[in-house]
Amino acid sequence: MAIRLALARKFLVAVGITVFVTIGILFFFMYEQAQKAIYDHVDRQSTALLQQVVITRAWISEHEGIYIRQAPGVEPNPYLPGSGITDKEGRDYVFHNPALAIRKLSEYAQRKGLYRFHLSSLKPLNPANKPTPFESEALRQFERRGFTASRDGIAGIVRDGDHAAYQRIIPLVVEKSCLTCHLQQGYKVGEVRGG
Repeated sequence: MAIRLALARKFLVAVGITVFVTIGILFFFMYEQAQKAIYDHVDRQSTALLQQVVITRAWISEHEGIYIRQAPGVEPNPYLPGSGITDKEGRDYVFHNPALAIRKLSEYAQRKGLYRFHLSSLKPLNPANKPTPFESEALRQFERRGFTASRDGIAGIVRDGDHAAYQRIIPLVVEKSCLTCHLQQGYKVGEVRGG
């Protein structure tokens, strides 16, 4: 009887361990699948958002910038001196080139708790457009590979201490309208010079 009881206990322990390990593997697999699904969802959203940012930037660039009525918090661009205008009624307007307009849109979206984006270049006019280490490496890759090979950009989870964030960078190609502000930097149409 004691032998049977010992065998029954061993059997139950073996079954319990097997069930426990199986459930653990199942939960781990489900966790990994959920993480992948979240990443894929964020990746698709970022791609769509960046397409909209590029379209907005292109529209502003094709119109050679936009003018915003000067008000509290709307300051002239220090990197484009003398670019403001005054209308017939004496109202002042501040010129926003594509880079400044996109940065203002990012600040607005961030204040709303949505997301943020950052224009960067290895040769920025504005120090605020200095690339992060992730962006800097990606921009160098874009320069080596060219636009066609880099069109989808580079994405990944970037860690900064305890903080982790999803980032995607896509190349920005110099267009003729870009040279209005960036001619003195030696840019040529068709080059990848930002992201």
